[in-house]
Amino acid sequence: PEILCNVAIGTTRWIIQDSSSDIRGIVAQISNVPVLAADLDFKSSKLSGLKAYETGIVKEGVGAGGASIAAMAKLSGAITKNMLLREIEKNYELLMTKR
Repeated sequence: PEILCNVAIGTTRWIIQDSSSDIRGIVAQISNVPVLAADLDFKSSKLSGLKAYETGIVKEGVGAGGASIAAMAKLSGAITKNMLLREIEKNYELLMTKR
C-alpha cells in the first residue's frame, strides 16, 4: 500500500541472525517493507549484561535497532557502533545504579 512507501523496520543483527526469528517472513506477509538491521556489537563491552546479547541469552526488543538506525541516518553515518556501545554502556550503568 502507498501509505507504507516511507516505512522501514529497524531491528538489530541479533534478531536477523536468530534462527528462531522469522521477521523477514512476517513482514513479507504484510507488505514489501524493508527490514534494516543495526550491526551493534557488545563483545567488547565491560558489562556482562550487555555481553549476554552476544551469546543469545538476551533477546532485543526495546527499539535499540530502530533508535540506532535513526541516529546513524541523522548523522549521515558519522556514528559508529563503538560510539553507540559507549553511550549504551553509560545509560545501562545509569539505569542499574538507580534501582
